[in-house]
Amino acid sequence: MRFVIFGAGAVGSVIGSHLAKAGAQVLLVGDPPHVEKIQQAGLKLGGKYGEFVTRPPACSSLTDWQYQPDDVICLAVKTYDTPVALEQLQTKVPPETPIFCLQNTVTNEELVAKHFTRVYGVALHLGARFIFPGEVSHLGGNTLVIGRYPQGQDSVADEAVSSLSKAGLQAMLAEEILSYKWAKLCVNLLNSPLAILGLSGEEALNNPQVRPFLAEVLEEARQVLAKAEVPLKTLPGINPSPRWSPPCVAPTLLPGPRRTGRCGCIPRCGRISSVGGGGPKPAT
Repeated sequence: MRFVIFGAGAVGSVIGSHLAKAGAQVLLVGDPPHVEKIQQAGLKLGGKYGEFVTRPPACSSLTDWQYQPDDVICLAVKTYDTPVALEQLQTKVPPETPIFCLQNTVTNEELVAKHFTRVYGVALHLGARFIFPGEVSHLGGNTLVIGRYPQGQDSVADEAVSSLSKAGLQAMLAEEILSYKWAKLCVNLLNSPLAILGLSGEEALNNPQVRPFLAEVLEEARQVLAKAEVPLKTLPGINPSPRWSPPCVAPTLLPGPRRTGRCGCIPRCGRISSVGGGGPKPAT
């Protein structure tokens, strides 16, 4: 199995870097400045999980990508770029090529399934930052929940989970991947208020005014999805609070200079209920 990271930005480069370090076959497909730097000096990864340089093959043009029958595509572009990416992929790989959606939101898998027959969702609990061309940072979190879309598992998913686990990532199989992706979407709703307030997740978690507000954001999302009968399953690493936070107090902007730094961690507040039996299975 060769992992073709299509859209090697922050998340794709972090995952590709770990895979390359573990000896997996990897090809990065990304923007020219990033690719050129990787070709010249390798891909530098820093952050919570150490600092190292790998030298995976990289290209910025489809003509430089020599398709192999064992290629699996790790789609890591932004959701608004997915339609264009699919147009490009259709000219390069057959429709039975496995496509793993390393993306937030819950619409990418449906889009991909219109053109490819083997589609896999990936719920990411992984913070990544693009520093500059040739360098990325793994901020924290290393969990990937993987399942066949719309549900189920197969040998391809199992092999991918095995390779990712050998690379030091906490990869797990799930029968109902969309339940985990919906739960991740709820957590991502916190990004906007954190950006407005200029707080990191850790700062918000420890702020007695902001934390209950974020809890109410999550609760509103949970209620909306419950009305729509959308099941949620809590992501590994997100521990729901044993009891509710106090009633929401309108948060006030903290004094002092506005902080724009983000640590990338996800605040563990509010409650996203786990629906259904069982959870994802760790790789064996």
